[in-house]
Amino acid sequence: MLVPKRIVAPAASILTLSEIKEHLRIEEDDDAENDLLQALIAVAETYLDGYSGVLGRCMITQTWRYSLYGWPSCRLDLPFPDVSSVIVRYRDDDDVEQILPESQYQVLEGACGSFVRWFDSFSGPSLYDRGDAVQVDMVCGYGDTAAEVPANIIHAAKLMIGAWYENRENIVISNLISQLPISVSAQALLATVRRVGV
Repeated sequence: MLVPKRIVAPAASILTLSEIKEHLRIEEDDDAENDLLQALIAVAETYLDGYSGVLGRCMITQTWRYSLYGWPSCRLDLPFPDVSSVIVRYRDDDDVEQILPESQYQVLEGACGSFVRWFDSFSGPSLYDRGDAVQVDMVCGYGDTAAEVPANIIHAAKLMIGAWYENRENIVISNLISQLPISVSAQALLATVRRVGV
């Protein structure tokens, strides 16, 4: 299997500039500060969201492609939970892309995340010899807007952005020099939604 790749980005952000300014109690409208806050929102989303994010899941609806060299036996574990739909494509013997009919599989949500279960009647078609012979495009995330993302994730993002905005360096120098960790409060808020491999 290859590393999943995002093919359709989320249409919305988890936070708007006005929401983070309200959280930080910033009233003035300074373009440089607004740009910094927008960048911090993007950094928080990158830290939390998607395949490389610490949550191991998608927040706002987006589409990812997961590629494999062959057909898994009875089920295909997907790299994300909260998968709402999939399209299974494959390369036939002539290296021509085909779409597997939805009547051959179903998408289920298990204790460890989403998976594709092949029906008993499924017999994997012959594949061309290539590393991405089977491709699964999956739509995943809590929903199309930030309102559908759990409040603890949104609040954790606000806490992280607030800490980064207030402390623009990773090291605080006072009587003691110390490195700033991610807020314990933010970690606690994220613990319940973080996907952990079994």
